[in-house]
Amino acid sequence: MGNSEYDIIIFLFKNPDVAAVLGVFALILTIAAYFSNKKRTNAEESLLESYGLDKKVSSIKYNNPIIDMPSRGTSIFKDLIRSAKDPSLYIFTKTNLPGKYSSAPVTKVFSFLCRNKTKYPSFALRPEGVFGKYKQDIKYDAHPIFSKSFYLVPLGSRENYEKVHKLFDDESLHDYLLSEMITLFTQPINIESNGKQVFYYWDGFDFVLERFPEVLSVLKKFHEKYFDT
Repeated sequence: MGNSEYDIIIFLFKNPDVAAVLGVFALILTIAAYFSNKKRTNAEESLLESYGLDKKVSSIKYNNPIIDMPSRGTSIFKDLIRSAKDPSLYIFTKTNLPGKYSSAPVTKVFSFLCRNKTKYPSFALRPEGVFGKYKQDIKYDAHPIFSKSFYLVPLGSRENYEKVHKLFDDESLHDYLLSEMITLFTQPINIESNGKQVFYYWDGFDFVLERFPEVLSVLKKFHEKYFDT
């Protein structure tokens, strides 16, 4: 303890009236902060309810299959949001530990579970320049703009590689990613699949609740067109 802290303690000990006033002031600030947080929480709950969503404010266990992202690493996951109307939808917050792979620590992840018996191909699609280069990066000579904009990394077997190659060999899909998706946020999207679930996010960006309807509308349209067909 430094001399300044010691002097403050001695001063308060010798002046109990001042200490009492400061104690009351600290209590008032604590109570005000509590009600402010409660008001904000109630507002968030009401807004989510109006969207048909429900939020669980707690950490998500690391072995929960809902967060089984190919890139999850040592990230921390919490604040799971579910939809009463669409049980395939899961939204959660991904926080990278200091010194890891994201320039910003908090990312909002939107994901959809497979709703049919056909498994998704497993892959990771990332904006070009993120996380370095990949040996298995798929490039298309016929689609140079897409190939220059994204890394497309298949995960697993040769059969899966062929499925990923076929899925993304689609000019309409490229147009969607490079036009409509860009309207949601200025940087290209990240998409990952573990074969049973597809994850969509913009690395280091945590969308405010007011933008959920807009974001979900675009993502759901894309997902249903190219995955749940």
